[in-house]
Amino acid sequence: MTLGDTRIGELVEIPPVQTVVRLDPRRGEGPGLAACFVLTDDVTRHLDVHAEALARPTGQGYFLRGDFGSGKSHFLAALATWAAGQAGEGTPVGRHPGLARLAAAGRRLLPVAISLVGYRATTPLEQIVAEAIERALGERGQDVCLTPLASFNRRLLELCADPGIAGQLAAAAGIAAPEIPDWVARAPRDACAAGMRLMKSLGLAAPAQLIEERDQTFLRAMAAVRAAGGDGVAVAHGGVIANLLTLALDLPPRLALAFKIDYATVNRLEFYDKGARLALLNSAPIVA
Repeated sequence: MTLGDTRIGELVEIPPVQTVVRLDPRRGEGPGLAACFVLTDDVTRHLDVHAEALARPTGQGYFLRGDFGSGKSHFLAALATWAAGQAGEGTPVGRHPGLARLAAAGRRLLPVAISLVGYRATTPLEQIVAEAIERALGERGQDVCLTPLASFNRRLLELCADPGIAGQLAAAAGIAAPEIPDWVARAPRDACAAGMRLMKSLGLAAPAQLIEERDQTFLRAMAAVRAAGGDGVAVAHGGVIANLLTLALDLPPRLALAFKIDYATVNRLEFYDKGARLALLNSAPIVA
């Protein structure tokens, strides 16, 4: 082969460029994103604020805003990877002094990365969060039921100990009976719908609806996290800040329009046993 026969692609190797970062831990991209993360002065100051907040005993909430392509998802992915213990001292985020001190102190966190891309707009936010916490705890070996859906499916699996019931459910789902546990884990809503139809056909009691009060869901979620040895829950990429404020403060949804959220600001919620308070609104992070 002569130089004249050589193509540019054979001489230059261009790595794949990821223009959009998705907060989906199942994609397994966290360690790579943390390794290529760049600590600018602004990013370092934001991590200072998070490190200080994570060291406190009270719960807090932060909302991240920025233009498209400004690095919001990359920032959150790197922070979540560090919280999961997958970003070592050799990565930029692992070398941050404040986060390094927290890691050395043995601070245990449960990062819960949520991508709203996979949900319908009508899905309640508390349901999305609770289901994500269930998955995160399950990956750490903690089998918990935080939502009515999970409780129903656990009851359904218990009923499937009866070979006759298992056979009917498997036939309705078009699978073999031994595949039922994997199917329930993979498609919980389909399993719930099929299970409710089966229970009604058998004359068994089935819940009329799968809802509960949001405070009940989150109290059980936090109890499960503490029982698993975690110090807190980090939830990223909420999307609609004003609605999250009304949810946390137990305000009517219509009052979301009363909050004016400025660009590139920090809004902090502090959580206590009996509720939450808005500690910061439209504040720029300042590090002394």
